[in-house]
Amino acid sequence: MPVGNHSPSVEQVRGFLISTKEFTEYFLAQIAARKQKPTGDLLCDIANARIDGEELTDDEMNDLIAEQGDLQEKIGALRRRRATRIDDDEPGAARSTFVWP
Repeated sequence: MPVGNHSPSVEQVRGFLISTKEFTEYFLAQIAARKQKPTGDLLCDIANARIDGEELTDDEMNDLIAEQGDLQEKIGALRRRRATRIDDDEPGAARSTFVWP
């Protein structure tokens, strides 16, 4: 959907949703392939990355691929979300380890 278009047409919205779905399906298939047969590229690293020993979810991997911005900032955001989700009632426990393969 065009940035700043506050009244997109039905066709523009439909096109955006279809392309987003196709993008996600394509990269999730690529990620699955990289898990089975590592290739040594960035997508392979994302497919096999872990936070505190736990694999990233499909949504987390898709976020790293799809969202524009600094990769280190996105990894930091994932770590904070995971730490909060796992340890939100332990003061100072928001320490997690992101491990590239």
